[in-house]
Amino acid sequence: MILELAALMAACGHGLDSQPDIVLITLDTTRADALGAYGHSEHATPTIDSLAEQGVLFQEAEPVAPFTLPAHSSILTGLYPDRHGVRDNDGFVLDPKFATLATTLHNAGWQTSAFVSAAVLDDRYGLDAGFDLYDDGFHLAASEA
Repeated sequence: MILELAALMAACGHGLDSQPDIVLITLDTTRADALGAYGHSEHATPTIDSLAEQGVLFQEAEPVAPFTLPAHSSILTGLYPDRHGVRDNDGFVLDPKFATLATTLHNAGWQTSAFVSAAVLDDRYGLDAGFDLYDDGFHLAASEA
């Protein structure tokens, strides 16, 4: 995967010696037409709109699963749910045997951080693999989970 990443970066004019900043933003249950970058006329999301202008903005994307945890497991591993085994938000944990994007980037020298605001993406579900910092901002007691 690092070779593929290096090839992608070379194609973009970047080498591993000059690591570009990579920002992955996922918004759960957000309609595209509520964001300025996708045509909302009131400019309610100027920061996201600015990032979209400077980066890659997907015009079409289909989730591999209708649930947050399996979808994010797929985003971070590049695998479909039937391959990584996370099929629902409850009762599943991403197996550490699967390399994540964060693991690959960390091993290639990037500093990796995640800032998460969804309980279903809490570190106990295994998505924290490869992150130097995984700030899920909250820790639920077992009785609350």
